[in-house]
Amino acid sequence: RLDFVQQQKLQFERWDVVLDKPGKVTITGTSQNWTPDLTNLMTRQLLDPAAIFWHKEDSDTMDWNEADAL
Repeated sequence: RLDFVQQQKLQFERWDVVLDKPGKVTITGTSQNWTPDLTNLMTRQLLDPAAIFWHKEDSDTMDWNEADAL
């Protein structure tokens, strides 16, 4: 895994998700594709979804499914 934060001065957000009641939250994000030799052709790509969080009525814990999880 490359550390693009130092190389390209990118910033990433970290969120804490809490569901007090049963329900579902879907988070989508935007990613910018970058290649050194094609800088002028940079495009944006929608990640659908980045993560899904849910809390079932009969459960005390929140579950999640990350799109990039192994």
